Amino acid sequence: MSAYCTLQELINRFGQNAIVERADRDGDGQPDPPVIDQALATATSIIDAHVGARYALPLATLPASLMNAACTIAYYTLFQEVIPEAVQRLYNDAIRYLEGIAAGKIALTLQETTVQPNRLEVAYHHPRQAFSDRIMRHF
Repeated sequence: MSAYCTLQELINRFGQNAIVERADRDGDGQPDPPVIDQALATATSIIDAHVGARYALPLATLPASLMNAACTIAYYTLFQEVIPEAVQRLYNDAIRYLEGIAAGKIALTLQETTVQPNRLEVAYHHPRQAFSDRIMRHF
């Protein structure tokens, strides 16, 4: 299981202060790694459950839309008490998006690696004609 989002991506999306405020349980001014790891693991398992219904996991490439959904879900799980309406809306949108993927209503744009087929030279060699006019005239 690989994460669809990192701590840095959470910070980039929601801001350092917002992440520290929700993930600093020991009061040292830094997000606590176990709290972040749990939030990212939760987001990953939710995404895997939905995406795995339609696509083989792990995905070869990570679409930005899944990273965004993962960050939203992880951020949502960092709230311990009251969840702001805007965060709840973002979470609901992310879940609806994943449900659309699972139902086949939304297709992921995945970069596929191009595999060049092996090119074999085809040579046709045939033996000397077994039944020629010259051979057949004796029969």
